[in-house]
Amino acid sequence: MATRRVSTGAAVAAAGLAWLVVLADPSHAQSPTSMQVAQQENITTSAASGVRQADREVRQKKPSKPRDFKARSGAGKLELTWEKPSRGGKVTYEERHCLKSKSNWSTVKRTSSQSMTVKGLRKGEYKFKIRASNAKGPGDWTKLTARSYKPTLPVVAIATKGRKAVKSKDEYLDASMKIKPNGTNTKKIIGDLEIRGRGNYTWTRPKKPYKLKLAEKSKLLGMPASKHWALLANWADPSQLRTSAAMFLGEQTQLAWTPKTRHVEVQLNGKYLGLYQLAETVRIEENRVNIDEMSPSDTDPTAITGGYLLEQDGRRELNQEFGFASTLGQDIVVKNPEPDAKDGISEQDLEPQLSYIRDYVNAFEASLPSGYAQYIDTRSFIDWYLVEEMVRNPDSDFASNFMYKPRSRLLFAGPLWDFDIAVAQRESERNTTGWYLRDKSPWYSQLFTSPAFASDAGKAWAEAAPGFRKVGPHLKKIDAEIKQARKSNTQRWPEMKPESTDRVDFLTQWLNERTDWMGANL
Repeated sequence: MATRRVSTGAAVAAAGLAWLVVLADPSHAQSPTSMQVAQQENITTSAASGVRQADREVRQKKPSKPRDFKARSGAGKLELTWEKPSRGGKVTYEERHCLKSKSNWSTVKRTSSQSMTVKGLRKGEYKFKIRASNAKGPGDWTKLTARSYKPTLPVVAIATKGRKAVKSKDEYLDASMKIKPNGTNTKKIIGDLEIRGRGNYTWTRPKKPYKLKLAEKSKLLGMPASKHWALLANWADPSQLRTSAAMFLGEQTQLAWTPKTRHVEVQLNGKYLGLYQLAETVRIEENRVNIDEMSPSDTDPTAITGGYLLEQDGRRELNQEFGFASTLGQDIVVKNPEPDAKDGISEQDLEPQLSYIRDYVNAFEASLPSGYAQYIDTRSFIDWYLVEEMVRNPDSDFASNFMYKPRSRLLFAGPLWDFDIAVAQRESERNTTGWYLRDKSPWYSQLFTSPAFASDAGKAWAEAAPGFRKVGPHLKKIDAEIKQARKSNTQRWPEMKPESTDRVDFLTQWLNERTDWMGANL
């Protein structure tokens, strides 16, 4: 059988692949000659040399544009990131910027990395451009626009480990935090913490609320020391004043504790998130709800009487939370004691405590309207009611309504919480006349049929009303402090643009008229 020879020209035309084809054909079993091997080696070397030459030619061209150019807006700064150009070999980068309304570009900044922090920016929208350069010269610019925010309030800057996004309301992420005074009379704080999401409706909105758990108890912005804090996004309240109004009213009553809040501007992983309220959270602590904390072993006749922290929440079943439905249909979540898988505490372990507090609440409901005094602390139930009714809070008969029962004592109402849809935020609740909670609540609708309860409510109102009338000046002071930060918040979240019903003058007038009507009708 004749040996099949490979044409050199054919081999070159096939870019060195012809010999491989021959070897792959089982009909050709004869080994190649030394000349054929030499020919193949020359072909392969020539092809590889051609590839290297082509690669050098590509690399020696000017680079293409940097890819995936992004800006992360911060307070007075922006973090720029980009990907390497698809062409250009070893490159360095040049950056320039200017206000969007101007054309006076900054001097060139150079870097060999694929990120840069631009500091010292004024508040406003900026144009940024970046390009790559190599030995052949610079390539074309790639551009974007981004906004810089100039904070006017204390800044809470949080960075999660590995800059992971906060996506869960259940799982904490490790993080660090800096609270920068930013020219205000507050103390700088640096420390570690954990962060997760929180809230119900607001958690589904673009601007998220967060729960913070500090590594150590700390006083934040003049508030008593604790590990546990919340960042309230106030998505439904563009005025950012409604929670402040309600908490001020609470402080004019005899409620044992009303959560304190401070307005701050927040950065998360270098990104500006806008105006928030840093708030004390509702929990059993010495400086908050100061009652005994229970365990499954608290079952003797005295220990089982408290302390309990409860919340009326119409989403109890939806959220699958530990608790019960009362005889009158009130959904009650038992916040403490509660099951805890980490501590090995199951719902079954807490069945004695659940049975006790369920029976207690049901007995209170059965006592209405005249026997309530043996079950509830009347003054706290009146004070809590006065604030909720005053601001016509649509949540007051549905959710975020806390109660607590100290050991061997009665059931108390409070503390106050969740007012972002109060004070005429909803169009349906803008009347300053008429009862809201008294008509809707199965408890208060019966309590106010008791002459004794109604009389006590009138007396409590007379004591609190002078303080209630000071809410206007209080709100105007806060409004002036947060004015610029609220504008930045609106620029960051255009959906939160304030309307006429979010202006401090409207809120003040509404509250004054509501005070007048309630004073005349209690």
